Amino acid sequence: MATNYYANTSEDTIDGDELTLYNLIMDYRGTLGLSTIPLSAGLTATAGRHVLDTVYNTGAYEGHSWSDAPYSGSDSSTYTNMWNAPTRIGTSYTSNGYEISTGYSGSFVTNTIMTAANALANWQSSEPHNDVITNQSPWLQDWLAIGIGMHKGIAHVWFGHATDPGGTPTIDTSVSDSGSETFVTLPVDTADADGSPFQIYRFYNTLTGSHFFTTSTEERNSVITNIPTMTYEGNSFDSNATEAGGGAAVHRFYNSDSGVHFYTASAAEAQSIQNSLPQFNYEGIAYYASETADAGGTALYRFFNSQSGSHFYTTSAEERDSIISTLGHYTYEGVAYYVDLA
Repeated sequence: MATNYYANTSEDTIDGDELTLYNLIMDYRGTLGLSTIPLSAGLTATAGRHVLDTVYNTGAYEGHSWSDAPYSGSDSSTYTNMWNAPTRIGTSYTSNGYEISTGYSGSFVTNTIMTAANALANWQSSEPHNDVITNQSPWLQDWLAIGIGMHKGIAHVWFGHATDPGGTPTIDTSVSDSGSETFVTLPVDTADADGSPFQIYRFYNTLTGSHFFTTSTEERNSVITNIPTMTYEGNSFDSNATEAGGGAAVHRFYNSDSGVHFYTASAAEAQSIQNSLPQFNYEGIAYYASETADAGGTALYRFFNSQSGSHFYTTSAEERDSIISTLGHYTYEGVAYYVDLA
């Protein structure tokens, strides 16, 4: 993924072309006796990030779909991918959003510029889109927020029935078509101080609230680049245990029902899962760890989250005690195995 639209982007603000489109829409509404809709910082960020995602990640105009959140008018299960997008991607707008879109097809997405006048004309000639702009049935409730995004051959406009707690966006009319492709910065690797054979990297999954661990720099970099819902948290801990030194294999599973990974150093538990839980896909040995503290390792504590069905791991005794005393839906399952602090 070239552009991480879960972070602030160059399209979070209103540029000259977008302000022109906003004014054209408001002028059109004015001719019909309709009120001016306040610009929303959160919906503008949503619209702007969607145009960048469309141009650089999807590479084709696909209406209301995002590169990691498909939308189909014939599949009601995908409707929430539009409605909750402002919240899902972390903008200030906390209510549902509703989008109208227009764009050129094929290679014209990147080599043709969508003008404000053409965008509005396209929507005016389409009854469902025109109904959104003009509060016609089924959109009779007043719009209290609007966001504008235009880049290359794409225009997305978002509407909301609630005011934006984040206020209005920054407006910079000195630039036009201000979007640009951004690239994810990968970590700079340094030599491990104690030469640990396994440096374990941790991610936080913003969709599931769980953690993902990997020792592979290639997998780490791929996740950072391609899965924006995974927040990289660095080298969480190490492991000096090896198979040759008697270390226990840490088995990795992927729960296809919940989208969460599970790790165990118990061969018996790993075998039981493979025998009885078909939704757990075995992904092999993640790394090796110590089953006892004899080698001077640090305990990795394991909890089961009864609300999400996922497991949580921590090397912090303070965090362990805090979870035990404050989070009743976390069941403490003891020491999973022993690792080395990074």
